[in-house]
Amino acid sequence: MKLKILKISIFFFGLICLFTSCQKDDGVRLERQMHTWKVRNITSTSAEISGMIVAYDKDEHMGYDKIGVCWGKEPNPTIENEKASINKREKSVYWVKAENLEHVTKYYARAYIYDINGNVKYGEEISFTTLANVPYVDLYNAEDIMGKSAVVMYGLTFDGGDKVTEKGICWSTSENPTVEDNLITSKNQGFYSEKFKIENLIGNTVYFVRSYAKNGVGIGYSKQISFKTKISTPTVITDSASNVGTKSLEAYATVVADGGESVTERGFCWSQSPNPTVEGSNTILVSLDSTIFKAKITNLNPGTEYFIRAYAKNAKGISYGNDYKVKTVTDIVKLYIPGGYQAASGYGDGDWNPEKAPFIMNTKEDKVAQGYVYFASASEFKFTPAPNWDTDYGDDGNGKLKVKGGNLKVDEAGLYLIKADVVNLTWSATKVEWGLIGEAIGGWDKEINMVYSKKWKRLFATAKFVDGEFKMRANHDWNAGIDFGDTGQDGVLDFKSGENIKAKAGTYTFIADLSTREYNYVLTKWGIVGDAVGDWNKDKEMTADVANNTWTFTGDLKKGPMKFRANGEWKLSLGGDENNLKLNTLDNTIIKEDGNYTIVLDLANNKCTITKN
Repeated sequence: MKLKILKISIFFFGLICLFTSCQKDDGVRLERQMHTWKVRNITSTSAEISGMIVAYDKDEHMGYDKIGVCWGKEPNPTIENEKASINKREKSVYWVKAENLEHVTKYYARAYIYDINGNVKYGEEISFTTLANVPYVDLYNAEDIMGKSAVVMYGLTFDGGDKVTEKGICWSTSENPTVEDNLITSKNQGFYSEKFKIENLIGNTVYFVRSYAKNGVGIGYSKQISFKTKISTPTVITDSASNVGTKSLEAYATVVADGGESVTERGFCWSQSPNPTVEGSNTILVSLDSTIFKAKITNLNPGTEYFIRAYAKNAKGISYGNDYKVKTVTDIVKLYIPGGYQAASGYGDGDWNPEKAPFIMNTKEDKVAQGYVYFASASEFKFTPAPNWDTDYGDDGNGKLKVKGGNLKVDEAGLYLIKADVVNLTWSATKVEWGLIGEAIGGWDKEINMVYSKKWKRLFATAKFVDGEFKMRANHDWNAGIDFGDTGQDGVLDFKSGENIKAKAGTYTFIADLSTREYNYVLTKWGIVGDAVGDWNKDKEMTADVANNTWTFTGDLKKGPMKFRANGEWKLSLGGDENNLKLNTLDNTIIKEDGNYTIVLDLANNKCTITKN
């Protein structure tokens, strides 16, 4: 029992000591949270600071006159520095707002109290650093205001405490312009005043201008100024040209603004030299019924580059649009087809390269450019009239061609017949699968499929022929309307010729070349020639494997060079590395040692296998 009484006595004694100690603590302290001051909502120019009165001294009447927070740039600030106070406190914690602070600056703060006797007591000290701000910029009134230009002066007054990365002016015909509108950027980012000349304005028009500067915090803008340009010559744009033919084209333009005076004349002028004018060039007038106007320009020369400018006049004078360069169509048109398919399809090492792209062309008899192009996969492409990007034709959004239009495309891999008419702005892409059909290979109801080689850009079919005739036919159907014969039996493929291709009995590989507009073919038998067979003038004949579209030789060979040759002539030969045979090359294929060999020539895959038996 005595032990319990002792424990209870100690407990009450501890409570009395705790209560007494709290009453005697007469300090003023900032609110503690994990034993630190509490500062919140710190900005570039302000911060909120809290304080708390913990206890009062009985001898000092337990009262106060004012409480608050003082702050400064040096440690231990006093009420002689900046301060903010409150006269009434409803709760133990109070907040004051320190304002008009400097950007990116370290401050020290202490809570304070005036007791009723006029004494000042301070709490613990805390420090904080203000944030950076957007830059401060000025803009002065516009000067040298003309019909299409004006000058404004800019000044960067404060960087906001952070590095300025860009500054300049922005303007618009709407109030409060931003950097999303028209702008001019400065070449230096220092505290310099600069003059900027705003050009290409529209006459008799009100403009709004603001200066701006950027730093890591954001964008700061100046106050807005405005000015009105004087009456000026019209503003006109040369838009485009279409329906470009061999001797004519249509030009389009827009009068953006009349400059404050009515337009009295407008039209186009053109020349073979840049910047044509109405004085020294060909000119055509256009009626004044709309701001957008066009004209058909005729009597041009085929295949010639012209410069076209729109113009407009009012009482202040004449103004010209931009130079628009266009080339009329030649009698023979060659269109290159750069695209995203080139490297994978065997047309160079890279994509979108007009210099390495395949091309299509027209003939005197057929004015529409056409040709066959292989796509290894679905891809996009364009047409260019030269092996560069000076001018290109793409999609107008409605299936027709347009200068600088969007990309054209095919939806799947294959060999395509591509047609394009840059006069009527039409194009088409027809996927074709070729075969041979006719009595020479078993009848007009039997077809042998052809295989395309992207390496050699040729079609191959190996078959056993009888004396007779045959044709090349696309897509296994006469109704497809694409087939070739040979008028004159000269080795040239003629579209929908009334004369068939003739063949004599034998086994051949039929090779067709559609890579240029001069479509041609050859019926071939293959052999081996060279030191390996003991003679460069007499071939060792190979045997055709119709099922695999290959040619085979088995026999004794000597160590040394050799080549594959068609029809015992050098018009068509193959040589080089076994896995990458080259067409009509100086490179030889090498037999490394004497022996008996089986050699298989795979024409469609441009390779051979050499196996020692």
